[in-house]
Amino acid sequence: MTLSFLKVLGSQTPLLQLNPESKIPMQFNPLTSEIIIEFLQKKLYLSEYRTLSLQEEMIIKGIIDQHSYEKIANQIYLSPGTTRNIASQLFRHLSTLFKTKITKKNFVVFIEKMITNKEDFIDELENYTPTCLETNSAVILLIDDQLENLLLLKQILSQNNYIVRTIKNGRTALELIDKINPNLILLDILMPEIDGYGVCKTLKENPQYKEIPIIFLSAISDLTDKVKAFSLGASDYITKPFEPVEVLARVSYQIELQSQRRALKTEIESHQKTIESLTQSRSILASLLNYAPYGIAALSAIRSPETGEVIDFEFILVNPIFIKLFPADSELIKSGSSCVSFLQKKQLDWLPKLINLVTAGQPFSEIINLASQIIEVHGTKLGDGVSITLHPIVNHF
Repeated sequence: MTLSFLKVLGSQTPLLQLNPESKIPMQFNPLTSEIIIEFLQKKLYLSEYRTLSLQEEMIIKGIIDQHSYEKIANQIYLSPGTTRNIASQLFRHLSTLFKTKITKKNFVVFIEKMITNKEDFIDELENYTPTCLETNSAVILLIDDQLENLLLLKQILSQNNYIVRTIKNGRTALELIDKINPNLILLDILMPEIDGYGVCKTLKENPQYKEIPIIFLSAISDLTDKVKAFSLGASDYITKPFEPVEVLARVSYQIELQSQRRALKTEIESHQKTIESLTQSRSILASLLNYAPYGIAALSAIRSPETGEVIDFEFILVNPIFIKLFPADSELIKSGSSCVSFLQKKQLDWLPKLINLVTAGQPFSEIINLASQIIEVHGTKLGDGVSITLHPIVNHF
């Protein structure tokens, strides 16, 4: 089957228009973050049967939008250090996949070149099978008063492993929608009794069905009709006569998009529960830290995007005793501050020891003379970071 249309996630127009004879791209729309992410998703799936995680997708989007790791971290509720680590691991993985060193600086240029210039990308798109076609679980409801349209669409979709239900009028569809529980609706506009616009409006006004994507079917290609369809909540619009490849591409896109939305909703709900739990835990931890008789600081490792090696640490939290021991340096030890800057000012040679602590898990201890006190210092590994405990043991009078 010749590829004549393939819609990429987020693109409102075909990504590629191919000449059936030469297979040379005739049109290539400006690349968006959605197109780049979709390319990586397909490349990873075809090569390794894995896809990008939601966090990796949002980091990539942030990099494409030229955001700092700090801004990206705020968007995904992670620390900048953890965000850098995820990005570093992803770039190392992509470097292995593409056999070229990929960094934050060259990522966008390299991927754009891959998409626009590599001929094998077109071949991969042509042979790509959407995940939803493999699961055999998507239920599609066809609503059209023309029997020939129902038979044609059912044949196209059934041959591609979709579960298809057909209804010849809008009223019956509204009565049976709850029993069918479709993942997607293909809806004709011109029907007796209740037309497609009326069916769409009724479904979108019902909270139980408003999230079901609807693709309108019509022989009318007038812009006004399309605008009306989208204003009522339609997800897409297919003009008759049907082109099988176009129907499959648009259907698979909507099914995948709905699946991603549901997964995202579930993940957001899970994140919200996690945040609530973390907030409660943080409150308890803060109480313990505030009343601890010794100084405590938690730091997160900062890794090089190019090598993945630890190059610095950032302060995550410090308790009141720790701040009291360094009264003139409160700005240097606040959350998000660089540990290197603090160590350089205080002339402390802890950085190699902290790096060794993270990479080798070897705790360190030493005694320092701080102002009028002798301080016992202990460092322990804490996830991809460290905790530092300062215990005053001798006062000089």
